[in-house]
Amino acid sequence: MARRCDLFPSNVVSNLSPGPRRASQDNTGRGHPWKAPDLADPGQMVPALPLNELQARAYQRSPIALVPLGDPMSLSTGKASLVKTNLYRQGVDQPAVWWADQASTARYCRQMVRIAPSRMTLDEAYLMPDATHPTRGLSPDPGAADSLYTFLAQRFVASYDILNCEGLLGLPDPVSVTADANGIVTGATINHTVFSRWRPMLNSCQAKDNAANNAAQAAAATE
Repeated sequence: MARRCDLFPSNVVSNLSPGPRRASQDNTGRGHPWKAPDLADPGQMVPALPLNELQARAYQRSPIALVPLGDPMSLSTGKASLVKTNLYRQGVDQPAVWWADQASTARYCRQMVRIAPSRMTLDEAYLMPDATHPTRGLSPDPGAADSLYTFLAQRFVASYDILNCEGLLGLPDPVSVTADANGIVTGATINHTVFSRWRPMLNSCQAKDNAANNAAQAAAATE
């Protein structure tokens, strides 16, 4: 039987995508990802992208974070591509789009800003390690962040950057992180002053954004 280390090439390519449906706008209230037996490592249970999508289809509440045109994994030679976006969506159980606004990256960014900072602030006590609750606040990737709170923060910052949300919205990232010498994120700050200043703009188009998301959710339900 081949060892795990023998199954992978030495050049590792990282997926810097914010994640098709759940990473940036997780609004399910279901904190534990579904897992299945690892066929390459008998006896181990592992999460997987298809399981994320099935779990999201079952539990995700609107707005659903569907793959936007600006996702790096759906670009073609650095440019937005409806064809490649639809191919990527097809592979992760998401509805196809017919025009660019259906997969608007700006709308995706606005929903990120509306949801994530407030939700992280509200749930901070449950996202940080707690000695009285051994499994509370544990980081899903200790090599990236030291708690669930800092993990979510670094994912938000990375998504905001690679989707060019600041350029699309004209809104500085309201979340900032600090890392140790090993690159592990150990601190996160949410700038509520910046967030509050831009709240009127976000509110002014929220109904339209929600309607577009609901239409996408309805389309997903028929596929």
